[in-house]
Amino acid sequence: MIALRHYQEKGAAAFFAAVRSGRRRSLIVLPTGTGKTVMGLEIAKRAGGRCLWLAHRDELITQPLRALRAVWPEIRGGVVKASQNQFRAQVVFASIQTACRDARLEQLAEAGFDLIVVDEAHHATASTYKQVLEYFGVFAGNTRKLLVGFTATPKRAQQRYAESRGDPGRHRNSTEISASSGDPNERDSDPQHRPQDLHSGRKTTCN
Repeated sequence: MIALRHYQEKGAAAFFAAVRSGRRRSLIVLPTGTGKTVMGLEIAKRAGGRCLWLAHRDELITQPLRALRAVWPEIRGGVVKASQNQFRAQVVFASIQTACRDARLEQLAEAGFDLIVVDEAHHATASTYKQVLEYFGVFAGNTRKLLVGFTATPKRAQQRYAESRGDPGRHRNSTEISASSGDPNERDSDPQHRPQDLHSGRKTTCN
């Protein structure tokens, strides 16, 4: 078992405080190398239910799959990528390039997930991510699903990820959480939350 560092614990606590206040979508900002993977897995563990973890590179799938054994050893993770299709696992680590394919997306939606994690969420402005997230209905005002993204570069993720599309109260269900490792060169020393919107950006393809 891995114990969270103090700033990870504060960030996780801020996430669940936001959920209790009615926020369903969060963007968690942590500097590179400060444990976003472990924090994300711990949030999934505490949330319970089933988790879909989306990423755009192979190492962002294999790394959390290995870390899952230390953070949450009671359950087994699955992979959805190319020929791998373990979509019924409690925690599924999926390549966004595979998950956005119609047949795979239908299987994932049928399996059902309570929490969706987007690693390196500044890429979530891509059309593939928007396709998957919208299919799961995470931007609907009445959604019960939780969506959390992790990034070290929030300025690259503008307007779309936490937006509930055209809803005049679009900030109502979204929050940004910023946490720091305590390095004096880093700005934020405590988790804080504020509304965050992302808007459409680059295009990627499903394969």
